[in-house]
Amino acid sequence: AAAGVAAPRWKARLGGASAAVERADADVRAGLSGATASRSMREFVEATAADASKERALEAVLERLGVAPGQVIAAGDADNDLGMLRMAGFAIAPGDAMAGPRAEADLVVGPHDADGVAEFIEDFLDDLFRQGTEEHPWRPTSARP
Repeated sequence: AAAGVAAPRWKARLGGASAAVERADADVRAGLSGATASRSMREFVEATAADASKERALEAVLERLGVAPGQVIAAGDADNDLGMLRMAGFAIAPGDAMAGPRAEADLVVGPHDADGVAEFIEDFLDDLFRQGTEEHPWRPTSARP
């Protein structure tokens, strides 16, 4: 890779009916070397380079911006979001998210179709602007354990 440009990362996705993907998931994971697999939806299992993830991407952005992970609110709905959700100071998941993100979330909001995450963001910003610089009940304060 050129100076200052990250080397390309690869990603492979296997998709199909949920039951078929569920059956293939263990075989895909067993066959990986130097890579990780996660579910991005019930119908997909994705394999990526071990050092390529949403968590790693968030980590790089935060480092560049000088922001601590505890100051971040992350939203995720699939297993490929788990690292990012664990890293954030506050994690949210829509009500129709996969089980892992719902269990990891500090707050479960309305489902995708009801714009649950968007409503959370609107409410958060409305409260933040209304309260100014005072402490906000949703504001992340430190990294989660």
